[in-house]
Amino acid sequence: MKLDHKTIFVQENDVGHRLDVMLQHRLGISRNQIQEWIRKERVLVDGTSKRPAYRLKMGELITVDVEESELQQTLSPDPQVAFDVLFEAKDYVVIDKPGGITVHPKRIGSEATLVQGLIDRYPEMQNVVDKDAKQKSEGDPHLRPGIVHRLDRSVSGVMVVARTQKGFEHLKSQWKSRNVTKEYLALVYGHMPEEAGEIHSFIRRSRRHQLKMVSDRTAERGGKEALTTYTVQSTWPAYQLLKIQTHTVRMHQIRLHLSGLGHPIVGDLLYGAKQPSSGLQNRIFLHAHRLCFQDVDSSPREFIAELPSE
Repeated sequence: MKLDHKTIFVQENDVGHRLDVMLQHRLGISRNQIQEWIRKERVLVDGTSKRPAYRLKMGELITVDVEESELQQTLSPDPQVAFDVLFEAKDYVVIDKPGGITVHPKRIGSEATLVQGLIDRYPEMQNVVDKDAKQKSEGDPHLRPGIVHRLDRSVSGVMVVARTQKGFEHLKSQWKSRNVTKEYLALVYGHMPEEAGEIHSFIRRSRRHQLKMVSDRTAERGGKEALTTYTVQSTWPAYQLLKIQTHTVRMHQIRLHLSGLGHPIVGDLLYGAKQPSSGLQNRIFLHAHRLCFQDVDSSPREFIAELPSE
């Protein structure tokens, strides 16, 4: 029996969920099967056997030993994945991504993802791949067909996805040359030091916490340059709503920059936010509001996704 040793880190959206329920969604396998693995101690949390009803905590490491035959072997379309379409073109589609769903899987057999809903509605998208992905050690490009850029799982808002290889190459070149405008809305704790400001640092992955990024003032430790600008839109006694632009593309850039100023985004437990107050949705309050790029015919395009009602 050949076992596949899987490791899963508990993220902010998983905190408080049952162990068996979280694994059911992550692995796309029945809860009965998950519970059987737990009983056989093929599932461990930080090296310890737990009950199926165990409630997960932030940053815990789950290890699962499964047979290759027990996992789904293809990226299958999923009509149950819901999203709103803002605009359709021959070479791309612009959507409003809901919060709480991962854009694409890291490996076959993980939870339902946005890309599975996309290929259900646009089957031609399955043939659109990043031809440079293997050179950049980013894993299997066939697990993210058409994906030009990503939003974190808990982040909602506007995304453009390629329907053709021509559209993908055209859009990807704009991301590489930074000829794209990306504007976000974020609700933060407290009041920013200025009504408008610029945050500049060098971002790298944390050596202590695999889920987190860290920010340095210089590039000495190997961080990549990151630039974020913001303006205050609205103010309340305990919060401010910010309009934010990213001028670079770094993992967790906005979240890390705002947390570094002592004003974490509401709901962002990974970067220092408190548990949300009653009346606030239990997820990060970060929304991709506006996206501007050039169409395949070089005409300018602008798309806006309004804040969700939640």
